[in-house]
Amino acid sequence: MNSLAKIDEIFIRPMHQEDLHDVMLIENASFPSPWPRNLFIRELGNPISDLFVAMSSGRAGDLVLGYIVCWLVAGDVHIHNVAVHPHFRRGGIASALLEYVLSYYQQRGAQTIYLEVREQNRPAQELYKKFQFHPVGLRHRYYSDTEEDAIVMQRPIV
Repeated sequence: MNSLAKIDEIFIRPMHQEDLHDVMLIENASFPSPWPRNLFIRELGNPISDLFVAMSSGRAGDLVLGYIVCWLVAGDVHIHNVAVHPHFRRGGIASALLEYVLSYYQQRGAQTIYLEVREQNRPAQELYKKFQFHPVGLRHRYYSDTEEDAIVMQRPIV
């Protein structure tokens, strides 16, 4: 971890197309099969999709620390993608994004929130359990890059 890893304050706001350079750096560093840029562009224009970035302000300007992509469909939220820059992991950024999303969708009357997580991704599973997500199913060979199973997790939004 480098000296940039210490962040005092973060703020969360909707993602803009201008954020995509930084988002793509995080995406490519985070996943074996990263989403392409055009998929993020499509999601930015999708009326059921909400994309948020966790930011930090500094002397060099705003810095994208992480992001989350969600859909709201018929009162249910589905988290499609969440990632934090490798230098800032374990600093509470993913937790801040999850807290923000839970509050955001509670205010919009959503009932339940779902996500899939790689079966081998224990740190992410522990984070989700901390937020009271629990396993409700398994998607066999969900991740085509590794044929790894996905654990489907959910929790009510209260």
